Amino acid sequence: MTEQVDYGFFVLICYTEEIYEKAKSLHHKAEELSQKYNRKIQFERIDASGTLDSASKIRAEKDMGFN
Repeated sequence: MTEQVDYGFFVLICYTEEIYEKAKSLHHKAEELSQKYNRKIQFERIDASGTLDSASKIRAEKDMGFN
């Protein structure tokens, strides 16, 4: 049942840098919903625009395309 859910996780895969930047506001919306429903709701963006280094060249978490 949905009443037994304590945690929500939403992931948005962004195929353009423009959408990736616009999606920043969804972090705030997830926080609002967390408060409203008294549940932990987390939002993450993934940059899939092709502007990041290939996986073999990534050396730090900040370069992985997550927030």
